[in-house]
Amino acid sequence: MLISIGIPAYNSERHLRSTLQSVIDQSFGDWELIIVNDGSKDKTAEILTEFEALDPRIIAVAQANAGIAAARNRAYAEMSPSSKYVMFLDHDDILKPGSLEKLYSALSADDGAVAAYGQPEFIDGDGTVLARHPIPGYVPENRLRVSGNSIVTMDQSAPTDFAVFAAGDSIITPGMALIRKSAYDAAGGWDPDVNLKGCDDLDLWFRLTLLGHICFLPDKVLQYRLHATNTSSNVKMMRRSERCVRRKVLAICEKMPERRRELQIGYRKKELKIASDKFNFALAQCKSAKVSSAAREAAYGVAHLIRGFRGLSV
Repeated sequence: MLISIGIPAYNSERHLRSTLQSVIDQSFGDWELIIVNDGSKDKTAEILTEFEALDPRIIAVAQANAGIAAARNRAYAEMSPSSKYVMFLDHDDILKPGSLEKLYSALSADDGAVAAYGQPEFIDGDGTVLARHPIPGYVPENRLRVSGNSIVTMDQSAPTDFAVFAAGDSIITPGMALIRKSAYDAAGGWDPDVNLKGCDDLDLWFRLTLLGHICFLPDKVLQYRLHATNTSSNVKMMRRSERCVRRKVLAICEKMPERRRELQIGYRKKELKIASDKFNFALAQCKSAKVSSAAREAAYGVAHLIRGFRGLSV
């Protein structure tokens, strides 16, 4: 197979059928799909048996619950050694029609690219397309990048590089991207460190962009499902995990002063922006006589302000 797709599945019965069907319906057919049942206790195993019988390109494997990063690594270990490209799709997201073909065309045409990715379309738990999404500060069509001592908006025609991820995460779910397998091998697999939970994909993008750029497609390639159980809905945990990722990458870049500078500037600018938002919200709460809420938000603002001035440390 040319493309190998891995899906980690844990208690995925509600949305798994839609996700698997979106792969089967792709116009590009040279793929295999490895689904890892990560110790599910619902009807996930029954659904996988059903789809294995439906399409021989679908292969299900089971393991005791080990977490999403370990399940993705297991999926990769089961992939055909002859495949040239890999994708890691979440169990509740949906590939839009023609997405594999678009991503493959972009990546195969650019020898210097380590991956290619498109844009998300946000849906709710029932599959309804959302006009707005609740992810703070994320604007899919506007990529930011560290440039000098500033954060600038990227040109639509430019590829995504390390400095983009230094400014903020541009790929919010791994199913948006198709990765060159040789680059994935060189970068290393998914890190199962629990401290990176929710940001283990950011860790991978940083490591990949140390090897080359990522093609940017303005097309919407995936429906990203937002619901109460999304890991990304836990904002405090995600911010803590992002700091862990950035410290890890800072250590990796010990002998790369320009990359370390970009990491520090991106981190400081982001923390100071969060601090400013917290202070503004605290002020609004004061004007509404919500004193306890104002005090709490102001305290959060002070914490982010201190982090912004201190910067990253290993």
